[in-house]
Amino acid sequence: MSRRLKFFVFIIGAAAGAIIAIMLLSKGRGTGSVETGPEDTLESFCKAMAEGEFERAMQFCDTLTMKEHVLEYHQAWNAMQEKDSSALAIASEMLENAGIVIKQMTKDGNTREVHYTIEVGDVIIKKAASMRKEEGEWKIERIIDKN
Repeated sequence: MSRRLKFFVFIIGAAAGAIIAIMLLSKGRGTGSVETGPEDTLESFCKAMAEGEFERAMQFCDTLTMKEHVLEYHQAWNAMQEKDSSALAIASEMLENAGIVIKQMTKDGNTREVHYTIEVGDVIIKKAASMRKEEGEWKIERIIDKN
């Protein structure tokens, strides 16, 4: 094989590799982020709530159905802040370090029912979240206690 042909094959291979790499790296960038599953969405929601980032938490929710849930939590957060801010700081830190364990997920068409626990030391809180895909993103429709 001539030197010129080898060089041409090398350039074509490098260009094809670069194109494939760009395609793989840009996958999911249409919305600004890589697509996440319902488990990731739920964990991000719980983390935002534990940090008191209620507006960020609402980004993971169906705003019509979850507004009351987040508002009640926000009001309790504010009441605790006024009553004893150091207790709130301790509780918040404990929740931030809590483990979110997905126990089971059932599929029903475009919706998912995610059973999970929030584990802080010996305390285990059982919950279930109903989620659906909205414009390519998983949104939480409702959360219920399972204790």
